[in-house]
Amino acid sequence: MISNPQLRELSLAQLKGKWAHTFLLSLIYAAINGATTNLPIFLPLRLFAHYIILLPLFEFGVIQYFIHMARKEVASPKDLLAAFDSESLASVIILFLVKSIFISLWFLLLIAPGFIKACSYAMAVYILRDNPNMKPLDALNKSKIMMDGHKWQYCCLILSFTGWFILSLLTFGIGLLWLIPYMKLSSANFYENLRNLATADLKT
Repeated sequence: MISNPQLRELSLAQLKGKWAHTFLLSLIYAAINGATTNLPIFLPLRLFAHYIILLPLFEFGVIQYFIHMARKEVASPKDLLAAFDSESLASVIILFLVKSIFISLWFLLLIAPGFIKACSYAMAVYILRDNPNMKPLDALNKSKIMMDGHKWQYCCLILSFTGWFILSLLTFGIGLLWLIPYMKLSSANFYENLRNLATADLKT
């Protein structure tokens, strides 16, 4: 397993020359996010449509985009709509819903167990993306297995962006349009490294 500094360095190298594209993706995503949270419909229905349906589907598209980048494949802003074309559309919604419920229940106990579970389930969406016929619970369980022994490293990877996040807030959030691609690609590379590690273990 390569180190977090190496993952960040790899992600920055992959982003070189593509910042304009990822900036555009972030801008489109932010615009969609803002538009769906302000739909002119009854508030409970609006929250349901945004958090339970639209947000998971567009988040899946973001993951698709950065997986393509991590694998040196063609990535396009059209990837944002990937879930709407996917045979796993319903599974994406169910996965995000079940994942959110599980993590929330763990957070009711203590912050630490909730954060640990969040790390355990972090690869579930990537797994579902690569296995569209997989059941949501199976994707969550496979993520738990994949993250066994790697949760702390992933936690440290996410926390390593804290300083950049604070600086981005000082720019009234504009800096997030560059920071989020950097974070998302680093997470995608983390998954790719874990997946390759698991494949290598199977061959030995």
